[in-house]
Amino acid sequence: MIDFLDHHADPVSVLAPLARQTRFLFIWTHGSHTRMWSVQHVINYTGTGLARLARRSGFELVCHYPDDDERDDFGVLLKSTQL
Repeated sequence: MIDFLDHHADPVSVLAPLARQTRFLFIWTHGSHTRMWSVQHVINYTGTGLARLARRSGFELVCHYPDDDERDDFGVLLKSTQL
């Protein structure tokens, strides 16, 4: 899922069904420090915020790319806790 979740107002409704259908999910998104903010970006995530969202949606964080929260964009690899 690349540059999609930050455009959706209800990300749990997107992720929760996926937790029951797929074992792993990679998400790449714009971070909270992005200069690319626009009206189209409903949410700007931090790594911590995205990990919390993942837990609420039935996933656990496997790893974060890159290792810091200070980038304009980043990715997370999630593993389903529902399968």
